[in-house]
Parts: sequence; structure tokens; C-alpha cells
Amino acid sequence: MGRATTLSGRIRPTRLGEMLRLYRTVRQQSLRDLARESGIGHATLMRIEHGQAFNADTLLKLWVWLLKP
Repeated sequence: MGRATTLSGRIRPTRLGEMLRLYRTVRQQSLRDLARESGIGHATLMRIEHGQAFNADTLLKLWVWLLKP
């Protein structure tokens, strides 16, 4: 997967799927947990994490979920 190096030499995620996986992992959530919370199917979330294409409706649901207080 494509990754970019920061100035400090650390690896940082460059794709939405990689960031989503990192966020989910840090929160110790399964794909099914995230699917329940976000309203996005777990299979769709898995495809996003693996860098596959998804539609605008899914992106909107994901952003709404991420921006919840």
C-alpha cells in the first residue's frame, strides 16, 4: 500500500482506508462494531480498508460518523 514518510521519518497513512483501519484498531473495534455505529456494512468497510472504490453515499456516511461528538 502507498505510504508517505513524514519529516521525522515515521510512516503515516495516506489513504482513507489505512486511516480508518488505524482509527478502528486504536479504538479496539471490530469491523462489525464500526458497521453498527456508522450504518455502513462491514463488507463495505473492509473494502474501504483494503483500498477499493466506494460511492459518495458511503463517504458521506463515513464522514458523518467520524464527525459525531
